Amino acid sequence: MSYATAGVVDLRAIRAFGALSNIMVGKNDTNFYRRPWGAPLLVATNAHTIMIGDHTFIHHSTQMHATGGSIHVGQQSIVSWRVAMLTKANGFNDGDIVIEEQCWVSASAVLLPGTRIGRGSVVGAGSIVHGIFPPWSVIAGHPAEVKATLTPFQGPHGHPLAGPHGQGENEG
Repeated sequence: MSYATAGVVDLRAIRAFGALSNIMVGKNDTNFYRRPWGAPLLVATNAHTIMIGDHTFIHHSTQMHATGGSIHVGQQSIVSWRVAMLTKANGFNDGDIVIEEQCWVSASAVLLPGTRIGRGSVVGAGSIVHGIFPPWSVIAGHPAEVKATLTPFQGPHGHPLAGPHGQGENEG
């Protein structure tokens, strides 16, 4: 996968501060939504990076603060509106935040330092997330915990039968 730095990305789509060369965005169909409450905020210090994979969508008012660790959002993931990712927070050791591929982080969730969300997982709206969560989990609550396990899937956007135009293999 190849990345563009914030110096190459259209900065009208995001608000980026700090070490701009440490903010890397997938070059293939990665989108940022900035209305109605403003573009996502990405902050990185010299020692830390923010990496956002290909085919990933970051909704408006999301904040990513890579000030105590790095943030990595995997390919084909969705980060809904007003999500906060904090790699430095009072009462927690500084640490990285990793969201593996094909994950969905729902609205107003807070991800704290040292959090890892396994592939294909869903984080419930308003959840306060800290810790390591296995792939294919439904994660929710305050504090967040695994509420259910999903059946693993493959293919574009996780649909096992999706063809190149979104139809199932048996559809025309």
